[in-house]
Amino acid sequence: MVHVVIIGATGFAGKHVLLDALRENRITKVTVVGRHAPSIEAPDMALIRKAIVDKLTIIQRDDLGACWDYDSTEPQHLELRERLADAVACIWCIGGKANSFATEKEFERVCHGFTMRAARFFSRVASVGNPGKAHKSGRASQPFRFVYLSGKFADRSGKAHQGWITVEAQTRNMKGRTERELLELASHTLSTPLASPDPESQPPSAPAPKEEEKPSVEPFEAVEPPPISDEPPAYSEEPPSPSSQSKSPPPQSTSTSSTSVPTTSTTSLTSTSSTTPQNPIPSHPLTVLVFRPGGIIAGKTVRSLGGLTGLFAEQALQRAPSVVIHVERVARVLVDAAIGVRVEWQRDAHGKKKDTWESEEMVSWSVGLGV
Repeated sequence: MVHVVIIGATGFAGKHVLLDALRENRITKVTVVGRHAPSIEAPDMALIRKAIVDKLTIIQRDDLGACWDYDSTEPQHLELRERLADAVACIWCIGGKANSFATEKEFERVCHGFTMRAARFFSRVASVGNPGKAHKSGRASQPFRFVYLSGKFADRSGKAHQGWITVEAQTRNMKGRTERELLELASHTLSTPLASPDPESQPPSAPAPKEEEKPSVEPFEAVEPPPISDEPPAYSEEPPSPSSQSKSPPPQSTSTSSTSVPTTSTTSLTSTSSTTPQNPIPSHPLTVLVFRPGGIIAGKTVRSLGGLTGLFAEQALQRAPSVVIHVERVARVLVDAAIGVRVEWQRDAHGKKKDTWESEEMVSWSVGLGV
């Protein structure tokens, strides 16, 4: 089952992502988490009414910044954790521009705070929320994909206001900061695999608990002293005289050692099995995929212009994809990346895994999908 979570499904780009995800046959379940339920009465939605009934689940939360607590025992947090436990991807479409918010602090809370809290939540889902995934293969065994819709010219160095182009520097710095911390989180989950689906269990490098060692040590110490006390005469440096050999009781020591060997070997096997976990479950880390489209515009808006105006606008979209891009292409690429089939070979670039796609690359990707 391919279960995809969409955050921000009521926004301009998010609405198209939701529509595309519901149309996609490879996705079997779509969950929307947000403050408001997306409109399902739009004309486009009427064409996929059956998919809405079969696939769509809507979870409403008043505060998207406070609902991503994986360890909380409150009912609403437990419900969210259980309902998203089998998710394989999240498409994050919340952000916007700094001038769309009342204050700079509110912009940071939504654009950065919401995103990072959700990403940490899904990193836990990736590692401990779906243990059965570890025993699968193929598409089902792929890492959890966090697909982040960023913006063109996002600056991860935080110095957008110091360059030649300072337009929307605050927005570019904030999105760049969010990108950087998301990729750091993904790198951390990749380098720290878990050995058990239980979040409270110890990692593989931790020593075994003392209570598990006691039963294996005590019988070993109880059996070991007899062979130690009897061995020195047999391994003395001076060759023993015939009289001393006749006086020594080798049959008794042999019988004692023969009875102690099985006990000792059994104990050693027990101690080894207590320190080595049986059937360790490999972790499935969080993979972050960043997409930086230019200005997003609806294709139907361009087509509605008609005449020469519409023709010039369409040509401009084709010649300057870094400036403006069809929202339909953006949505299709995000959904395709969330499924995780084509994105795996898209990621290979120059001997290392690719994690960021610019607007021009998104256009070529969407053209390959027939958009």
